[in-house]
Amino acid sequence: MPPPPRPKVPPYLLMLVVSFALVGLIGYQTLKDRKISGDLLLENQMLKDDLKKLKKKASDLQERFTKLSTQKEELNGLKDGLSGQLIELKRVKSLTEEGTRKLESSLLEKESEVKDLKVKLALLDEKEEELKLMKKEIQQKDSEISELKAQIKAGGKESSGKIDSESTNTSESAAKDDEESHEKKEMKKEPSTSFEGHGFSEKEKETSEVNEETDVAKMEAKTNEHNKEQAEISKKKTHAQNTDLEDEELKVDDREEALTNEDGEEGDADKTREEDETDEHPDVDMDAVNKADLDENEMAAME
Repeated sequence: MPPPPRPKVPPYLLMLVVSFALVGLIGYQTLKDRKISGDLLLENQMLKDDLKKLKKKASDLQERFTKLSTQKEELNGLKDGLSGQLIELKRVKSLTEEGTRKLESSLLEKESEVKDLKVKLALLDEKEEELKLMKKEIQQKDSEISELKAQIKAGGKESSGKIDSESTNTSESAAKDDEESHEKKEMKKEPSTSFEGHGFSEKEKETSEVNEETDVAKMEAKTNEHNKEQAEISKKKTHAQNTDLEDEELKVDDREEALTNEDGEEGDADKTREEDETDEHPDVDMDAVNKADLDENEMAAME
C-alpha cells in the first residue's frame, strides 16, 4: 500500500526558522562581540594600569638613576682622592721602607758596636788585671829599689870602712915593713961589725944599705898601688850599682809612661769614635756612648 502523502510545510515556517536561526546567530554574535569588547576593555584598563605602573616605575628608576649618577660622581671624586692617598701612602711606604732599612743597618752597626764595646770591656778588664799585676810588680820593684838603695848606702859605708881598714892595714903593713927593714938594718949592722972585724970593706956595706932601701921603696910602691886599685874597684862597684838602679828606675818610669799613654790613646780613640758615630747617627740612642764614658771615667778613677 502506498505511503500516505506527507503534509506540505508552509513556506513561512521555513522563513520563520531561517529568521530565528539568523536572529539567534546574530544574537550569539553580538553577545560574543560584547564579551570580546568587554574583555578588550578590561585588558585595555589593565594595560593602562600597567602603563601607569610602568611609568611610575620608570620615574622611580629615573630618580634612582639620577641618584646613582650623583653617587657615581661622588664615588669618582672619592676614587680620585683615594688614588691620591694611595699614591701618597705608597710614597710613605717607600720612605718607611727606606727608614726601616736604614734603621736595620744602623741596628746592625750598633750591634757590632755593642759587640766591639763588649770586647773592649773584656780587654779593659784584662788590662785592669794587667795593670794590677804591673802595679804589684812596680811596688815590688820600688821595694827592691829601696832595698838596693839601702844596701848601696850600707855597702858604701862598708866599702868606706873597708877602704879605711885597708888603708890602716896597708899603713900597718908599711910600718911593719919599715920595722922589718929597720930590724934587718940592725941585723946587718951587727954582722957588719963582725964583717969589719973580719976585714970587709965599706963599699959592701953601702951596697947592702942601698939594696935594703930599694926593697923598702918597692914595698911601699906596691902597697900604694894595691890601695889605689882597691879604691878604684870599690868606686867602680858603687858606680855600677848606681847605674843599675838608675836603669831600673828609668825602665819602671818608661813602663808607667807607656801604660798611661796607651790608656790615654785608647780613651782618645774611643772618644773620637763615639763623636763620629754620634755625628753620623744623631737620632740613635746614646746609652752605649754613656756607658762607654762611664767606663772610661771609672778607669780614670781607678788609675
